[in-house]
Amino acid sequence: MEGVVLDALTGSADGGGPLWGRFDPDWYRRTYPIAADQADPLEFYLTQGMKLGHSPNRYFDEAFYVSEHEQVAQEIAEGRITCGFEHYCRSGRNERSAHWLFEPGFYRQLHADLTDAALIKGGFTNLYDHYLKRGAQEGRQAHLLFSPQIYRQHMADTIGHPVPNGVAAFQHYLGWIDEGGGDVTTSPYFDAAWYYLHYPEVEQAVADQQFKCALHHYLSNPDPSAFDPLEHFRERFYVERYGDIEKVIGKGKWFRNAYLHFLRYGQHELRNPTNYINLQYYWARRSSVVVNAELAKVVDPFAHLLTVGLLKGLPFAPTGAPIDVPEKQARALFLSHAENMVPQHARRPIDFTVKGRADVCAIVVVHNHLAMTLMTLASLRDNYAGALQLILVDSGSTDEVKQIQRYVTGVVHLRFETNIGFIHGCNSALLHANAPFILFLNNDVRLSTGAIAAAMARLEADPQIGVVGAKVIRTNEKLQEAGCIIWRDGKTNGYMRDWAPLSPEANFVRDVDFVSGVFLMTRADLIAQIGGFDPQFAPAYYEDADLCLQVWKEGYRVVYDPNVVVYHYEYGSSRDSGAAFGLMHKNQKAFHAKHFQALKHRFPNTPEALLEARFAGRTQPKILYIEDYIPLRSLGAGAVRSNDLIRVMAEAGYQVTVFPVHGTAAPIAEIYADFPDNVEIVHDLNHHDFNKFINDRKNYFDCIWICRAHNLNFLYGYLEDLNLNPNKTSVILDTEAIFSLREELQAKRENKPFDLGEAMAREFQHGHFCQEIVTVSPSEAEVLHKFGFPHARVVGTYRPVIPTPRSFEDRAGLVFVGSLYAENTPNYDSLNWFIEEILPRVEAELGWETRLNLVGHVAPGLALDRFRAHSRVTWHGPVADLTPIYDACRIAIAPTRFAAGTPYKVYEAASFGVPTVVTDLLARQLGWKHEQEVLAVPVDDAEGFAAAIVRLYRSEELWLRLRQGCRDRLESEHSKDRYREALSHVLPALDRSR
Repeated sequence: MEGVVLDALTGSADGGGPLWGRFDPDWYRRTYPIAADQADPLEFYLTQGMKLGHSPNRYFDEAFYVSEHEQVAQEIAEGRITCGFEHYCRSGRNERSAHWLFEPGFYRQLHADLTDAALIKGGFTNLYDHYLKRGAQEGRQAHLLFSPQIYRQHMADTIGHPVPNGVAAFQHYLGWIDEGGGDVTTSPYFDAAWYYLHYPEVEQAVADQQFKCALHHYLSNPDPSAFDPLEHFRERFYVERYGDIEKVIGKGKWFRNAYLHFLRYGQHELRNPTNYINLQYYWARRSSVVVNAELAKVVDPFAHLLTVGLLKGLPFAPTGAPIDVPEKQARALFLSHAENMVPQHARRPIDFTVKGRADVCAIVVVHNHLAMTLMTLASLRDNYAGALQLILVDSGSTDEVKQIQRYVTGVVHLRFETNIGFIHGCNSALLHANAPFILFLNNDVRLSTGAIAAAMARLEADPQIGVVGAKVIRTNEKLQEAGCIIWRDGKTNGYMRDWAPLSPEANFVRDVDFVSGVFLMTRADLIAQIGGFDPQFAPAYYEDADLCLQVWKEGYRVVYDPNVVVYHYEYGSSRDSGAAFGLMHKNQKAFHAKHFQALKHRFPNTPEALLEARFAGRTQPKILYIEDYIPLRSLGAGAVRSNDLIRVMAEAGYQVTVFPVHGTAAPIAEIYADFPDNVEIVHDLNHHDFNKFINDRKNYFDCIWICRAHNLNFLYGYLEDLNLNPNKTSVILDTEAIFSLREELQAKRENKPFDLGEAMAREFQHGHFCQEIVTVSPSEAEVLHKFGFPHARVVGTYRPVIPTPRSFEDRAGLVFVGSLYAENTPNYDSLNWFIEEILPRVEAELGWETRLNLVGHVAPGLALDRFRAHSRVTWHGPVADLTPIYDACRIAIAPTRFAAGTPYKVYEAASFGVPTVVTDLLARQLGWKHEQEVLAVPVDDAEGFAAAIVRLYRSEELWLRLRQGCRDRLESEHSKDRYREALSHVLPALDRSR
């Protein structure tokens, strides 16, 4: 034992060995009072101190080392070694950390020059030896929670004790905390003040000298996962959200706790540190703030959030992120708001005067609560400016509601001396209704903008819709319901209760069992046919479920529409919640007895049935559509085609769920504006959540449509583990573009060897897992046939013809439309080639007429200065409506030199009636002919490309001929009918829906 330790200690005594092995007698005496009077502290350490768990110097932390490595503690307990320092000297120094502020793996990763050969050549025992002797002096960082630069700045600017020149920050810090200097900021990733506030026991432990500071406690306490380092990271959340890290977290593993994984890798993968921070969303928007030069250097997403985003108030999550407001307080605020508006309504009565027949009749039954009722009626009036009949039923009110006609005019007012309840009140009002649509509305709600118009539009859109209901949000900003479910036993559930209103599951239109009477709009003739609400459920509860089942029985649908939003006080129109629950229980029995035959076919009341039970009516096939990102049309690069596919699937009756592998940072408004409202868009998850997501929905989907082969390869393990029944769930791979073909073209351009067979085998290594493979063109289908996938089918591109009206002579300039994601992509390459080699030639011929309009999405951080600064280039960025651009420009260009798939940009230009000059590569991919639909020029022929542009720009005859030619091609090959036909061979339900 003593040999190896003594060798390390004495070998370092003359300065030749590692600093971590040098015994420091003065430090040892100060640190361990038992050794303060020892004449030979080294001898004491060797004979007693090692057994007592002492450290030989400040650079080796014995307690930390033993605590972190259970194997070491076990060997000490078994007497195989005396202490952790002995273990470190024998073998641990090669890979283990000797101190809580030194991470060997991080140090090597951060500093690529520290190879084993370099360490040997420099005479260093290990990485820690290098750090102590040289790295620390050079200002190198060895731990994410200790930045030498930040420590120096804080000591100088905040503490007032600058680190002397020539003294390493690390050594100075250890001396500072040894001498009781206290906590100092060493990185943005740890907040000592917050730590003490939330863990007062730590502050006491530091005061008792069990630990030297808060950071020492955090990095060396025996329960690494029990403490959060600062306000904006939650250890428990991170572990539960990202189950893939479980095997590498914990003592003796790769990472002491989840936070160190997050700092090292998670933040760069844009994983979320808490349930309320969406790091991907934040990072995509970081450029929206102007920062100084130093802050601009912050490249770690979480550090940027902590040092810039929070200070500048930048959004770090989409609107609607989870909030937690006590419902009692929220209800009090809701009521207070109503009461605060009473004087306004008293001075300016709410007018519901209608001349002739109304568009819609609202029936509101009231029993007391004037302030709440007036708030509801004001919201109702403000919500719809058209002819709105209001029938106000006073059900035995005893407060100021009796005088409500002083505050509301133009209403049909029915006054009852006793409380007749909701059902009798509504049925009485129906006798006076004079409108095609009837709205039953509680008197304790606020309507969102356009709620009534949205509900009416839904009913008008389909004569088979009998009832429309709302997304109902409680006062605490949590859902009351997003449609309702009736179970086999007659009990009911408000779907998604207590979830956030922006949850994906709550934001798509679907048929449901019933909607609540909080907001229930129906057809006047239908409610008359049914006879109103069934009096047996009086005074209230289950009458809405009963009515909706009657509607279904009559052959009509009941639809939940999230575009109709209502804020509800809940139980505001009832005396107390206890009475409400009593009525519910009583009427549930009556409801079950009445509808026993229908309920036999409902789902049992189990959590497993929830996903299926949220739908009602005819069962529609369900498809999971997996893409890189949510395929917004503005993203280009295949996203438009995916968007079209989803639209056609939804139109055909598929219940489509969209899952983005890499999540999304797009605004909620842009997402929902870009898709049909009956599509479920999982905007709050990404690949980290996929395993849980797909297991939660196992056997739910009829089809899993995977866009792009790399997503199949990435998710294959999760899908394989599901053991999907191929007779229930089919898996379809949509190649979008065969990436191997693009790589082959790029390799040829760079004169590099390339094995297409090997690349195809790699790209489609799991292709045989799929029942169908879809390509975008016949040529790519033929390639797959040759490589062993005879079942590959073609589902191309849909593009409607919408020619812009301007004449040839009224147009000017060129247009390039394409997304730019990286410098090694086809669009960036083609644009660079065009501006450097083609544009000067065009300018030489066209002179002042030369103008290139650039349109498209640009990835954050991609430098485009060389394009934007060009005198002949106008940069437009992403454009929502391309019609004005195409209507103004004479020619489109597509100078692509390597690519796969088909170029949507050419279809798009053709649809707007703008001819395109393309490379012959794109002409082959399109199957379009030179001089008939396009002008095609050989790849890399800059002079020929420029000449073609000039020729087309000057020839109206040629321009008109190509304009008509590509229009004919689109109408014959890329119409919606042709698109649906091709897709129906893959998805039979499409064919059945025609």
